[in-house]
Amino acid sequence: MDSVIQGEINLETALAGILPHQKEFIQCDKKFASYIGGFGSGKTVAGCCSLILQGRQVENGLFLVGRYHYPELIDSTRRTFLELFPQEWLADGGKGWKESENRLRTNNGTEYLFRHLDIADSSKRSHVRSLNLSGFLIDEAADVPESTFLELDSRLRRKHGPYGHFGRLVGNPAGRDWIFKRFYDPKRRVEWQRLHAGILAPTRENIHLPEGYVQEKLNSWPPDWIDRYLNASFADFTDLIYKEFDYNLHTWDPGEKWSIFNGAGNPPAAWPTIVGIDIGGHDPWGIVFMKVAPNGMLFQFDEIYERGILVRDIAERYWEIMANQELEGMAYDYQNQQAAYELEEHQIAGVPAIKDIKAGLFKVGQYLHPDHRLPNPFTGLFPSPRYFISLKCEHTIRELSAYSYEKNKQGIYTGDPVDKDNHTCDAVRYAIHTFRPEPEKIIAAPGYMTDVTLDEFSRMYYHDIAKHNAKIEARKKKHRFGAGSPSKRPFSYRPIVIR
Repeated sequence: MDSVIQGEINLETALAGILPHQKEFIQCDKKFASYIGGFGSGKTVAGCCSLILQGRQVENGLFLVGRYHYPELIDSTRRTFLELFPQEWLADGGKGWKESENRLRTNNGTEYLFRHLDIADSSKRSHVRSLNLSGFLIDEAADVPESTFLELDSRLRRKHGPYGHFGRLVGNPAGRDWIFKRFYDPKRRVEWQRLHAGILAPTRENIHLPEGYVQEKLNSWPPDWIDRYLNASFADFTDLIYKEFDYNLHTWDPGEKWSIFNGAGNPPAAWPTIVGIDIGGHDPWGIVFMKVAPNGMLFQFDEIYERGILVRDIAERYWEIMANQELEGMAYDYQNQQAAYELEEHQIAGVPAIKDIKAGLFKVGQYLHPDHRLPNPFTGLFPSPRYFISLKCEHTIRELSAYSYEKNKQGIYTGDPVDKDNHTCDAVRYAIHTFRPEPEKIIAAPGYMTDVTLDEFSRMYYHDIAKHNAKIEARKKKHRFGAGSPSKRPFSYRPIVIR
């Protein structure tokens, strides 16, 4: 059976390989059900399958598929839903999908709406206020406040058939938040126990993950993140954000000579540079400069930390540091666009940073995590992180080592960082989260970087050749896989009945 759009899975393959907890969630007969799991536990697939199958039981129903941020709704949740949804179930002979309206109509009269859920402000609530829903799905439910859940609950009033209204939530655990209190707390209210079902799914239960996926995470993730995003624990994050930051492990002395830098105190100029900028004003400017080694390790070799300084003076400092350096990318805080425009007048041009805070903290934490498989490039000892800071960058070292989670009025950690003394912390997050991938695989340094018989100019030459060849291979791959479509497979699924 073909799906609305072609992807890695369709409804047939998803249900053929359904996991026990996914099946329990899809067949749940309570009004509200939550499927909370680790990364790679099949949460979005389970949520979308639940709504698709429920829609086959309800004629002329209306369902909402929502996520807090619109870009993630379109790029992830909606895409997964359309990959799963069978083409032959569409209205109008297969033409029931209207992308311009974010609306899907089926041949039994049911409709699905895809809407963002940034509706805490009443002025942004108009697109859900007048809806009479049969059911809803909230993807990445921890991102939305409880008030949004209650707002959607108040929309469950559509008149149709014998089937009851329902709401489904999927996502990652986020500590003792409202989802935990409603769905998982053993001491929750009796009426919540009657109406709410909570299902937990640790990552390792997904037998369909690539070989070595879980072990890679165990090797490269900090302990807090393993507990929450691998084991699906509701444990709260406490105290310091980067608990594994160690002055002796994560820093180097630029006054010494290091073999990793070919006998110099700082990384080679030929290594690409990434820059993160937290634009200042009343607060200090925080700018960090990192070299990307051929094996993917990061070496922050300089910083700018200045308060009450003109943009032209910042630009002068920037170019003093970046002279003869190869820039791979520069990311800045897009909330201060005027300063960004002024920087462009001084030929300092970058891109708006990816500012997803929790995902960014997670990625930086992975680069700081000491991986027992890696030798330290300065000492040769195991384990080693993937991100190092020059002792010259005293403000970055000071802020990272004290970076902590905020507490609310009750003294409970909120899971959000304290908005104080975080300027280089933000700049580090912008650079790493915008330009670097998650460090899941061990990347071996190419031979030309470890060959002691080569001088620096020879290494630069072979580095340029390698970049050129990589671009050619990328173009070949794009041409090879850019056309054609997956083969059609017969559909033999009998829908799971949801009571």
